Amino acid sequence: MNTFFKNISIYGVLPLVGRFIGFFLVPIYARVFSSAEYGQIQLVIALVNFLVYFISLEFYTSIGRYFYDRPEMDRKRTLVSTGLWMTVMSAALVVILS
Repeated sequence: MNTFFKNISIYGVLPLVGRFIGFFLVPIYARVFSSAEYGQIQLVIALVNFLVYFISLEFYTSIGRYFYDRPEMDRKRTLVSTGLWMTVMSAALVVILS
């Protein structure tokens, strides 16, 4: 039961807190910035989110999925190191193209 509440707090509550903070900050942004500045900020935020997605390419979910299917520790290490190097290479590619 303790693990259940820990997982709920990590995967359920924390994303909601992040969304709420973004929603809560909209009136503050509207007072501080003009419409054009707010649009530019949102464009930069969308671009950063897009680039972060292309850097990770959800490698961590595939590693998490296949990690426990590997019986030997050597194969688990190979899987994790391959995911690490794929993330490093995709990050380098995104940084170079940016």
